[in-house]
Amino acid sequence: MDFKKWLEVIEENFPNLVGAAEVAMSVVCELFIDDFIKPLWLVIIDASGAGKTIALNFFCELDKLVLLLDDYSAASLQSHAANRTKEELEAIDLIPQLKDKVFLVRDFSTFFMKRDEELRPALGRLIRLLDGEGLITSSGTHGIRKCTGRHLFMILGGAMPMASRVWVIMNEKGSRMFTLYLDTIEDGEEELANQNKSKYSVDEKENICRKATVELIENLQKNGKVKWDKYKQDDKIYIYIARLAKIASHLRGVVNEDGILLVEKPNRLNKLLYDLTRGHALACGRNYIKEKDLKVAIKVALSTTSLQRAKIVGALINNNGVVYTSEVIKILKCSRPIAIKYMREVKQLGISKLCRVGGEIGRPEYKLKLRDKYQWFISDEFKALSHTHRQNP
Repeated sequence: MDFKKWLEVIEENFPNLVGAAEVAMSVVCELFIDDFIKPLWLVIIDASGAGKTIALNFFCELDKLVLLLDDYSAASLQSHAANRTKEELEAIDLIPQLKDKVFLVRDFSTFFMKRDEELRPALGRLIRLLDGEGLITSSGTHGIRKCTGRHLFMILGGAMPMASRVWVIMNEKGSRMFTLYLDTIEDGEEELANQNKSKYSVDEKENICRKATVELIENLQKNGKVKWDKYKQDDKIYIYIARLAKIASHLRGVVNEDGILLVEKPNRLNKLLYDLTRGHALACGRNYIKEKDLKVAIKVALSTTSLQRAKIVGALINNNGVVYTSEVIKILKCSRPIAIKYMREVKQLGISKLCRVGGEIGRPEYKLKLRDKYQWFISDEFKALSHTHRQNP
């Protein structure tokens, strides 16, 4: 089983999940690169029933590589339970079990729905662990507990669309998380009818994809850790990834209560997106990046923000750098005031300009225009690299 054949299997059984499966495979394959040093956390996001769990299930039978959970509690990383001895805690801590594995959590929704006072420390603990240097915690019950040294792993998960407050909290903590919106279209009557007429059930199709995934991963693992060859890569690759990191950092920005835009430096994003692209190249059987590998980094960079921002920026890119209020209303399926609110938000991020272009009293029409420094994202060169990037993320 090679990567091309694996994609064909996914396409044949779940055509709407090819993009998500390709990105998830790239995340998994990062573990096979010899100089990989930073864990990556990717969450696939969409409404219930869209298929995100099915896409994650393709990787469920990789028993030696994947640690699978249906739900997740931050306290399980390094427990301080009062009714357990230190020796017992060491046996149940998640951190040692994660080393060199993919931590697959099929539903992060409950985690993201925590109250702010619970979510902040929970995210802080997980984000610290994502530095790859272990974790040190303390409590009045067990004192200081340490798990130090290099702890490299990947996190894959699924979730419903997150509230805006979650993005604000993650920005405060220095988010290490990437998100990917599925971009699935609701099936019509014919498609729904064909599901029940199909020769194979959904479960049978899923099992076919699971087996294909196991075959591909086992073939890739035969080579052991892969030494990277940077000299085979075109220098333009590094520039492209840098551009993706810069726009992603602004997409994730937060405007504080004083109206000041807070944007993380793109350095960490630059490295994480580069490694994700390397993961795709390795899945294809190469130890160097080609331009076609960049499509996974493009999908993730333009999707790692709130759903509303991602949709508006996607529309800007697909509409030659311009989008109007009436179009945003259709894209977001919202009222005019809400559409204008999000257009102003994208403007505040420094990605676009905003000006009024008319409209009736009480029904103003605004134009959002991509700033000059982001014009590359509407160029023919970018379109050729992105391949499958669509308006609705």
